[in-house]
Amino acid sequence: MLVVVGESMEATFTDKDAIIIKKQRSYQEGDVITFYHSVDGSINRITHRIIEINEDEKIYITMGDKYKSLQSDQVATEEVDFDDVVGKVVVVIPWLGNLLSLSILQNKGLILTLLIIFSLLTLFLYILILKDKRRAKRGY
Repeated sequence: MLVVVGESMEATFTDKDAIIIKKQRSYQEGDVITFYHSVDGSINRITHRIIEINEDEKIYITMGDKYKSLQSDQVATEEVDFDDVVGKVVVVIPWLGNLLSLSILQNKGLILTLLIIFSLLTLFLYILILKDKRRAKRGY
């Protein structure tokens, strides 16, 4: 699951929506794909729609849906090598990214600590319930 950051696909999904992607054997024009794209030495994942496929060069030409009313020569398109595709968007969950992107949920140590505390509290309550049931059987 990935969280959308940006507005280039605004007609289809918005900033902070969550998307689920799945690797496919092949992709078609019109598919929305997530791919790796290098910018200034850092590798980002971008999600755009395939508007053209060049089988000879093994690249997809992609563009964000926000710009679909414009001609492709008026908008920057992305050329994506077949090997750089992560997968096709198969599910969009509106607004879930807002919850997932909360900084408190990004701290793995905090999440682990909360899970341990919750587990210990559950175990403690379970023991209390068992003791109470045993007392009830003994007639105390």
